[in-house]
Amino acid sequence: MQAPTTSCQVLGHGTLEILEVTQLLDGAGITCCLVGISALIHYGAGRGRRDWEVCAPTEKLREASALLDSADTYETYPPRPPDLGSLLHTFSRFKVVGKAL
Repeated sequence: MQAPTTSCQVLGHGTLEILEVTQLLDGAGITCCLVGISALIHYGAGRGRRDWEVCAPTEKLREASALLDSADTYETYPPRPPDLGSLLHTFSRFKVVGKAL
């Protein structure tokens, strides 16, 4: 597995931290992409973001969660409250240890 090459700093509202996550997953052969508000912001929509949403293939979801759970850099985070029309509350959530992004 390839280690992330970017230093973890709180700059750009978590952009370096999410880069490390995607590099960690990619290094383990897990394809991923950013979705939701992050994707909208990328394409110029004016939105505020609380969380970064990373999408991985269904068949790799357990492997991706286990990888993030095993890294000392991330810790599990309580699930979102259920919301009508959304399944986000059914997926694992992680946060960078010791940082509020």
